Amino acid sequence: MKRVFIVHGWDGFPGEGWFPWLKIELEKRGFTVTVPAMPNPSDPRPELWVAHLSSIVGKPDAHTYFVGHSMGCQTILRYAASLPVETRLGGAIFVAPWATLTNIEAGKQEMAKAWLDLSFDPEKARKIVGSIFAFFSPSDKWVPIENEGWFKEKVGATTARADGKGVNGHFSGSDGVVQLPEALDALLKLAAAPHITIDDFAKVEIKMGKILTAERIEGSDKLLKLSIDLGEGSPRTICSGIAQYYQPEEVIGKMVPVITNLAPRKMRGVESNGMVIMAVNEEQGGHVPVLLSPLKEVPPGSPVS
Repeated sequence: MKRVFIVHGWDGFPGEGWFPWLKIELEKRGFTVTVPAMPNPSDPRPELWVAHLSSIVGKPDAHTYFVGHSMGCQTILRYAASLPVETRLGGAIFVAPWATLTNIEAGKQEMAKAWLDLSFDPEKARKIVGSIFAFFSPSDKWVPIENEGWFKEKVGATTARADGKGVNGHFSGSDGVVQLPEALDALLKLAAAPHITIDDFAKVEIKMGKILTAERIEGSDKLLKLSIDLGEGSPRTICSGIAQYYQPEEVIGKMVPVITNLAPRKMRGVESNGMVIMAVNEEQGGHVPVLLSPLKEVPPGSPVS
């Protein structure tokens, strides 16, 4: 399931400007979208915003995407830099991001100072976030256009310039910006599955297998250990994350498609040699695996093409 988190900026709120519109447009396309209210937006603190975003996201993965506006972009980068090095996110869209500011109001300089101290590791954030697309407005009152160069160099962002609209040019709801098609288009491209060639597909070996035995794996409430006949003489052991949805006795005797040339992987101490292909039911925000079976039984080991 593809999740999107839209993070507002300084003095912002979830219902501001183009956030509701973007949320609706993404939900129409099957995304799960969250627009969190960041803590104390009139007096934002980096450590509090990062901690709050982390609690909202939970466990991130390659299907987790972010959209940030202004200070929200910094929050996303700082959050990414706080994650374990092996984490990989789906990517991020930044609208009016900054590393430097201008025209800071009197009384807010001290508050901005904590955010302008870029002591987090941008290179680590770059690796974890992955693809970043950033929009800048030449007429932005607060974000000098020179920030575009910093985001290109430090976090490898692909950048573009757009009209930030209104007297402040900052893509803000206060300037009447209630839609942002550029951000929607960029995110859809970012989240789209990459095109592959027939040669790429040919690298994946898929065969039909018959489940001979199934049992729960000690210490895991998600995994079933399956013994599958793939017409190779000896059955293969394959671990599958279906234990919360199927009882072992329900799957025995089923014919299922299996990726057979996947590299072996240890799961809860059990070496899994392949992967059962399943459909996923995502209705009502769920992620329920559904076993696939042929209309007619075929011999174990029959190729799928």
